[in-house]
Amino acid sequence: MKDLVSKLPLFMLIAVIGACQSSVEKVSELSTNKFEDPEIVKIYQYIDERDADSLVNYLRHENETYRYEATLGFSSLQDTSVIVPLAFNLNDSSAKVRKAAAYSLGQTGDSSAIAHIVKALEIEDSVFVRKELLESLGKVI
Repeated sequence: MKDLVSKLPLFMLIAVIGACQSSVEKVSELSTNKFEDPEIVKIYQYIDERDADSLVNYLRHENETYRYEATLGFSSLQDTSVIVPLAFNLNDSSAKVRKAAAYSLGQTGDSSAIAHIVKALEIEDSVFVRKELLESLGKVI
């Protein structure tokens, strides 16, 4: 019995390590690199090249991830010529895309985005999107 008690901490350590290993494997299975998707790579190339004309085509894409990435990409371009297409995404079915649209509109710093932001504030029900809309409104006023 004394032998078993002295080895108990070793057994516990092995059990803990085994449980951790199982969790790590599950996380690895769930996580993916978004840049394995060739469309995401193209979106980021357009952002890097500041190619708003090509990037704007993704704003209404059926794939929510592509809409999100392109919409958010316009925040770094700060291109005022895409205010209307960005404002369209304030009505997207995805709150994540709507929030990205609000952020990107604010980053333009252009007062022509005010009406779009105010209109979105009147109907937005997501607290996180509303917060971004208010911050963006402050940037464009």
